[in-house]
Amino acid sequence: AFVSQIQQSTDRLQFLVEDLLDFARLEAGTFRLSPQDADLSHVVKQGISSLIPQANESQLTMVAEVPSNPIRLRMDAKRIEQVLFNLVGNAIKFTPAGGTIRVSLTPMDAEYMLSIQDSGLGISPENLPRLFEKFFQVDPSDTREHSGAGLGLAISKSIIEAHGGRIGVDSRLGEGSTFWFTLPSLTP
Repeated sequence: AFVSQIQQSTDRLQFLVEDLLDFARLEAGTFRLSPQDADLSHVVKQGISSLIPQANESQLTMVAEVPSNPIRLRMDAKRIEQVLFNLVGNAIKFTPAGGTIRVSLTPMDAEYMLSIQDSGLGISPENLPRLFEKFFQVDPSDTREHSGAGLGLAISKSIIEAHGGRIGVDSRLGEGSTFWFTLPSLTP
């Protein structure tokens, strides 16, 4: 149990350091994508598979609605996976045991939409406009239950916008949230 706690703390610290490095690159203007042709369906399926143990540990049900056919886009697959991990990771953190997280990849007119819907706590309307700001925390107190630097959503927004996409959230307090992002069919 002690070794497991050390590993979890090490993982959290590594994510924090990576977020801080990405933030520094964004601020310095040196943040760059490495776009290549990749299969968005595969990236999403692979990301979800790696997060299922975390969802199971939190006693959550994860449902994936991802097309079986390949969706070829020009994208930085590692960065898109980073956004997926951030959004699904947040859903896992803020959904009580027994809840459900639904990840859906849907084709639209000239883009694809990935949405992560949870049955969690939801977000109050006054906090919604600030969610993607750097260092913003819905609960800024020192006694908050979930840790983080408040950089994940801001970094995710920068990554999606650098791909020519959009990112947003729909939420109702006490009813859960749906975070979503789009990627153009022909990503630059």
